Amino acid sequence: MKKLVLFLMSLFMSNTSYSYDAVIGGIYYNLITKAKEAEVTYGDWNVNIEEGQYNGAIVIPDSIEYNGITYNVISIGKSAFSLCRNLTSVKLPKHLRKIEDGAFSICSKLDSISIPDGVETIGVTAFQFTGLKSLVIPNSVLSIGYMAFVNCENLVSVKLSDSLIKLGTAAFMQCYQLESITLPESLSSMDNSVFMNCTSLISVNIPSSMKSISESAFKGCTSLDSLVIPNGLYTIGSSAFSGCSNLKVVNISSTVTDIYKEAFAECKNLEYVYCNAEQIPYASYDTFRDSYIEFATLYVPESSVDNYRQTEPWMYFKSIETINNSNLENVIISPVLIQYNNGIITINGIEEGTRVSAYTLSGIRESSTISRNGGAILNTSAKSGSTIVVAIGNKSVKVLLK
Repeated sequence: MKKLVLFLMSLFMSNTSYSYDAVIGGIYYNLITKAKEAEVTYGDWNVNIEEGQYNGAIVIPDSIEYNGITYNVISIGKSAFSLCRNLTSVKLPKHLRKIEDGAFSICSKLDSISIPDGVETIGVTAFQFTGLKSLVIPNSVLSIGYMAFVNCENLVSVKLSDSLIKLGTAAFMQCYQLESITLPESLSSMDNSVFMNCTSLISVNIPSSMKSISESAFKGCTSLDSLVIPNGLYTIGSSAFSGCSNLKVVNISSTVTDIYKEAFAECKNLEYVYCNAEQIPYASYDTFRDSYIEFATLYVPESSVDNYRQTEPWMYFKSIETINNSNLENVIISPVLIQYNNGIITINGIEEGTRVSAYTLSGIRESSTISRNGGAILNTSAKSGSTIVVAIGNKSVKVLLK
């Protein structure tokens, strides 16, 4: 794999012409004189491909002066830091608006970066194969490009921009340590395979703004054990959750109309599916291929039970029962501090290492985590004014979200 990456990058560089206008403090820039703006660029491709142009800790100034003119640094140019394998940290400038394609590609020792508010786009493969461990994408970011963070194998947590409208194909594919993700309300759709093979992903919060789940979006997320498809969503794409081998419970909203080829194929531990649609959604004959639904239970509205029992592939579930909206049992009041703000539940006053989970009143688990330093954070798709259940160890509490 390493030889292949080096070969492809060598081929790319040998067919690409690079130039720069200025070198200041060891950093190369292209200058736009009329706009008085500067872009960081790659200075010299004739360097050791194993090491790259920049090494160690880099501080990019907010502005530079050249020939008596002050330029604001507004962009990290295409492949500017690509293949800088010994780059350990970068301080980005406050005027930054763009991180271009491949900007930090294959910076394998870069384990953290603070993206300043004001950045609007993160380009194609911008951070692929980096060592990033956590990531906060500011609310100014509108677009994340194709494979922007693919194979960031150490990435555990991501906070997405609340203004995000474009999430590119395979943007976070094969981020093997990523544990949870909350998609912002600004998203109505996303491109294919965005979180494919994120094998540690245990919690996904899909907003009601989403109209569709794209093809292979969460394929191969083998730690995902429960899933809520919210009201407002209409289609679930081909192979969207295929190979989610630990998925046990799926709650499908009443608005879903189409579930495409192999959407839930090879979900071998599937036990319960709640389908709230009275009008039976179209489902491909192989939607549940190799998910052993002949051993699973399907819950549907009372008025539609007979129709589901006569319609493929729903008819192949072991049993088809009426949805029961009774509350979880053994709900008790707990003295811990539980706070809610915009989809985030913060819990304090619990023992280290305690399993903490959030459930809907019908018993569907939305998110789960292990407490650290006496606290835990959970994501929920429930809105202010609704009630959920928070389970802390073997106890639980009803929470009215305000």
